[in-house]
Amino acid sequence: MADHLLSTDELTGLRVLAAKKSKKDPEATRRLGKVRACVFHPKEKRCVGFLVKRPDAALMFHRKDVFVAIDGYDFVDGRIVVHDDPAATDKDACKALGISWDDCVLWVGLPVMCQDGTEFGLVGDVIFDAETGAVHELVVTAGATANALLGKRHVPASLIRGFKRGMGAALNVADEEDEVIRGAILVDDAVRDLAVEGGLAEKAGEATAVVADKAQGAIDAAKPVVSEAAAVAGEAVNKGAYATGRQISRAKGMFSGFKEEYDKAAGKAPADGRAALEEASDAGDDLEDSLNDDVEYVYVDEDGNVIDEDDLEIVYVDEEGNVVDAPEPAAASPAKKPKPASDGVEGAARAVGSHLKKAGGMFDAFKEEYDKARK
Repeated sequence: MADHLLSTDELTGLRVLAAKKSKKDPEATRRLGKVRACVFHPKEKRCVGFLVKRPDAALMFHRKDVFVAIDGYDFVDGRIVVHDDPAATDKDACKALGISWDDCVLWVGLPVMCQDGTEFGLVGDVIFDAETGAVHELVVTAGATANALLGKRHVPASLIRGFKRGMGAALNVADEEDEVIRGAILVDDAVRDLAVEGGLAEKAGEATAVVADKAQGAIDAAKPVVSEAAAVAGEAVNKGAYATGRQISRAKGMFSGFKEEYDKAAGKAPADGRAALEEASDAGDDLEDSLNDDVEYVYVDEDGNVIDEDDLEIVYVDEEGNVVDAPEPAAASPAKKPKPASDGVEGAARAVGSHLKKAGGMFDAFKEEYDKARK
């Protein structure tokens, strides 16, 4: 707040001193009391002074408040010092200001209303010029809880129409036969469109907006990085897929050669061995179909970790799944001498074995080609 502006909140409760006549000490002061309330002009938007609540005499007898004019004091070390001049206080001050004390108004606490009777709350604080008393701004309060949640409404002087009698709160305590005098601070209808400020709702909205802006900024900043990473990853996958397809293409001839060798060997086999060789041919076809479906088999231990085939361990379990010792080997019976295979069967077996040997490193080549392409 600018140095030339004061508020009723700042003045209320300040200690007030009065100049004390002393030839020895011209700057001597005496305690007068504390500021109780600010006083405003009955028709103009102007503070004309303030009331000083004096301490009770002998802590028992109430003493009348003192009115101090807007130009009848100075600030000294944070305290108010009233001038040693009759025109600075009470009736002489009112006469010098050209006002009637009975018509003056205490704005703080009065309802703030439009012409149609719409009420916005009560006057909580008035900001005015420290030298002239001209009102600069009106702060409208709706209660402590509403202020904390929603905030306060600040009404500029341009929208204040002044004090109006006949509407608002009662200004006097009247008997049944007396007329109740009411008053309120009248404001322009444009006050309806003024937003409240300083509440938790406003702060929460601002914080949400800041978080949303930061989140959007992070998303915008991440988009190029994510796009670049996706492009690199896509390129690596494409290279790996190309290498895998190339390796599969190389392997296609192996299955064709496998079947061709088998058919040649099977043609030389006798009728009694042809059925077994045809079953082997069907098994070879099934193997080719499964490999083309990209099926991969791995070995895992009891914890689910992938292990090599060489690390496999054979265990024996009973019908309930419990691990048991290996059974004793049965007494060997005289082995029957196998019947010699026909020339056709032996030829087919050699052909199958030869092509299986050629295919031995094929799957290792798949992974090797894929890894090279991705690097």
